[in-house]
Amino acid sequence: MNTIQYYNSSNKLNYIFKKAWRIGFSHPHVYGNKAQKLYRVIQQSCFKNNKVELLNVQFDFLEILPCIHTPSFNDKMSKINSYFYTKHKNEWVCWEQPLIDKIEECLTEKKALFLMVDLINYSYYEKRYCTHATCIIINEGKIHYINPHGESMKEINTFRIYTKRSKRSIEMKFQESLDMVFMKRFVKFLNRKLTTNLSFKKNNLHVYNGPCLQIADNHGICFIFPIIIWFHYENTYKTSKTMLKKGNLTKFICESIKIYHPNLENLINNKKKWKNCDDISNTLEKLNYLFVKNVCDKTISFMTQKYFMNKI
Repeated sequence: MNTIQYYNSSNKLNYIFKKAWRIGFSHPHVYGNKAQKLYRVIQQSCFKNNKVELLNVQFDFLEILPCIHTPSFNDKMSKINSYFYTKHKNEWVCWEQPLIDKIEECLTEKKALFLMVDLINYSYYEKRYCTHATCIIINEGKIHYINPHGESMKEINTFRIYTKRSKRSIEMKFQESLDMVFMKRFVKFLNRKLTTNLSFKKNNLHVYNGPCLQIADNHGICFIFPIIIWFHYENTYKTSKTMLKKGNLTKFICESIKIYHPNLENLINNKKKWKNCDDISNTLEKLNYLFVKNVCDKTISFMTQKYFMNKI
């Protein structure tokens, strides 16, 4: 098995994106998805002792945000399913289970949860709604929410509802970001239903407000960040678990990206204070598409090596 450091990002972006779609890294469907199977193969091959449950979940903002402050929100959340893979008769099978039940089950078994989240209809761009990828970590009673937009997430506080019959739109404007409006309400729902109370606050312990990882992204690669964050979390599980417990969420996320360029690695390894991360933001901006290319190429090349592909 080759390590991720073995791969040198020699492929062209066009090739990388085609491969990402073909294998399933950027594909919206979970069932029969080769990339989803690969994550579980990597878990089984490299991280079997971590006791981390990897789940996929989808939240449709076009359905959720209009009822965010109404009783029907709880009804919609109760119907949300989680998706996960297990080995059954030597085949990787995708299962579907109500999210609230799966979270309860994992908390009872003292498992950490890593949710790869698709925010469907997150924004409206060039006359169509777009999906955005984020992730949620639940461990030791705490929820950590990570949007790769980081500090830029705060700017997204308006949601537009477009109807097919009319060119007009309905604008919903909130006092804080769409992500926080949803997460606060979602955690409130969880704590009403679960036997274990989960902690979540709008601060740097629970919410990633660091450098925007997509600062130079003109290609729509949000799908890759939950993947690399999950891999880093599993790969450095004990260290990351301690880091998150101490409230160093920004440092944890920055640690997950440092392997994708020597400039980032040197900067992050030598950084002493994490209250201000302008230096990392500036470095990401200067690296431009090179960071985007390295993240996708190295990650996808590593995960699609024959050692893993032969096991799906």
